[in-house]
Order: sequence, then C-alpha cells, then structure tokens
Amino acid sequence: MKAISLRGPAGIGKTTIAYAVGRALLQSCPGEKLGYVSADMFAHVSFDCQYTDAEIDFKYELIRRTVVALAEGGYSIIFDDTFQRPGDYRSMVSFFKRYGYDTRLFFLLAPLEVALSRNGSRFWKERISDARLRMLYALHSGIKFAEETQIDTLQPVEYNSELIMTLLRDERRGVA
Repeated sequence: MKAISLRGPAGIGKTTIAYAVGRALLQSCPGEKLGYVSADMFAHVSFDCQYTDAEIDFKYELIRRTVVALAEGGYSIIFDDTFQRPGDYRSMVSFFKRYGYDTRLFFLLAPLEVALSRNGSRFWKERISDARLRMLYALHSGIKFAEETQIDTLQPVEYNSELIMTLLRDERRGVA
C-alpha cells in the first residue's frame, strides 16, 4: 500500500493536487482502493478554532483511527495537512510506515504573496487570517526533510500531478 503525504501552508494547493493525483492514480490503476484523508476534515474539533495542544492531539488521534481503518481495508492513502507543530509531521509519517505504507512525501510551496492571495479567494469557512498564514508559511518553509520532493505550486495542477505520477512510476520501476 502506498501513502502520499502532501504538506504545506494553508491555501498552497494541497487539496487541489491531492484530487488531481487521486484521479490519475485511479485511472492508471483501475480497481485501486484509494482513500483521501485531509486533516481539514478533522480541523474543527472546537468552534473557537484556537487549536490548543489538546485539540491538535485529539485531531491526530482521529486521523490515526481513520488511517488504521483504511490500512485494514487495504486502501492506499493520499494525505494532506497543514501541520501546525513540526513533530506532528514526523509522527504521522512514522505512523504510516508502522501500518505498512510505502510513504512518499511532498512539500508544496509557492511565494508567500501567492499563498496570501489564494487564501483571500478561498471560501470564507476555509480562509484563515493573514497573520496565521504567515506563521504557517514560516513554519513549513523552515522544515526540511531529505526524503521530501518539493513541488512548486506556481506550476499548473496538471503539470504537478503528472510530476508526482512520474515519480511514483519511477519508484515502482526502481529508477533513482
């Protein structure tokens, strides 16, 4: 089973690319059981959205339970998240591996001005404050993992989804 993890600040294009890659995977592998897990699905564990450590921990517990259920069902996973604490990213990657997932990591990024503009045009329930976006942007820009592939979301979605699909195909064939 494969897990594809997409991370980056809010409004950078994670969900858009996740859907494009998911469609491409299902077309190239008919019959593939594919689950999509977005941390946004679990982001609103409280109405005040203050995101205390306890609320963040609860969110990741819900995500872990979902991943276990998908793993038990033989599903590959596309996961996207705007990690708010650096340790949560490494923890989720370890969790995927512990449940037998061959995990591929992608870091999505565009210039801050682009992220701010995209965030401003999001549906009101998805929009976050510019200050929070700047904080998340700085956090994600400061995290580097050797096994990650950086994706420039200034490129068209089709280009980026094909890039990810090519990397996945090359990995399957053992191409470095």
